[in-house]
Amino acid sequence: MKLSSLLLCAALLTGAAPLPAGATDGHVCFATNSATGAIASLSLAGDTTNMNWMLRTDGSQYAWVTPKYGWGLGYFSIDGCTFSWQTPTALADGGRRVEYVAGGVRIEVERSEAEGGFAERFTFVNEGAAPVRLTDMGIYTPFNDNYPDARTCLTERCHAHIWPGGAAAYVEAQRMSGRGSEVGLMLTQGNVVDYDIWERGPERANSNFRGVVALCPADTTLGAGGLCLFAPDGRASCAYLAPRRIDGRPGHYYDPFANDQDWALAFYLLVEHGI
Repeated sequence: MKLSSLLLCAALLTGAAPLPAGATDGHVCFATNSATGAIASLSLAGDTTNMNWMLRTDGSQYAWVTPKYGWGLGYFSIDGCTFSWQTPTALADGGRRVEYVAGGVRIEVERSEAEGGFAERFTFVNEGAAPVRLTDMGIYTPFNDNYPDARTCLTERCHAHIWPGGAAAYVEAQRMSGRGSEVGLMLTQGNVVDYDIWERGPERANSNFRGVVALCPADTTLGAGGLCLFAPDGRASCAYLAPRRIDGRPGHYYDPFANDQDWALAFYLLVEHGI
């Protein structure tokens, strides 16, 4: 059976020592763009340089780095046609829960607290009646890797070391001075097998501009229907609670008890027919 969804999870954490509960210094903080649902800035609490670890995607830092490159937006191809997600169909909790639809695929983005930072979860769900093959996928992670001048570089820019090692993929972003905390992105579920660079060239500051980084998940086929989600330990669910709320109670989760309904039929067949 082909899966009807693809799940990617990653954690963005500071490279400083683990922080106790409630600590703030060094914690990775983010702000979102209310129009796109993308992350618009990444910073470390208590950082006196006020460094933004990602490119400003409003065109103010580089005219060619526009909102379409916001952190968490992206693209894929289906049968040679390219689709991108840029405008949310639903946005809640200050950008911590965002949904998009592109090419008949629903993209769900969830951001939650993690020790020293936060975690992002991307789920791609086939809403069509036929299987679809997603290829050439990319999720923008526009680290602030560029060289305007020496003073700025030392304190307000980073070098992003990217390892697209499948299930072990990570990014280590080091401040160019080599001093202070680092920021790391670690994949915790899924596969990232490559990365793309966008907006690089002679007319784009040459080698002084690394470009816009997009991490590339492996090509995958999403079936129509079937089990929505497999967890790493083998657990699965065949039901997703789609509404955001039901009578005030939160939705948007995979029902852990959904498969129990199937056991009623299985038990009946076992008892009544001796199967």
